[in-house]
Amino acid sequence: MGQERALLARIKDSKMKYFGHITHHKSLEKDTMLGPMLGLCRQGGRRRQWLDYFREWIEMNLTQLVHAIEDRTSYRILTQTVA
Repeated sequence: MGQERALLARIKDSKMKYFGHITHHKSLEKDTMLGPMLGLCRQGGRRRQWLDYFREWIEMNLTQLVHAIEDRTSYRILTQTVA
């Protein structure tokens, strides 16, 4: 059990750092992550998106999260508290 929690903490930390890295730069990855997904809904229910995990881990909406990322020190502290 301890190994599973440690692995989950490492995954959270890596995802948070990658998201912070992507949102600092203007790139196609940033547009893909933060932009709306166009197209039809798939049958059978909604798939979990990448940002849904952040909404679950952090009690912030997307705009608050992006503003927190702009201040690197506060985002670094936020990343450490989540993981």
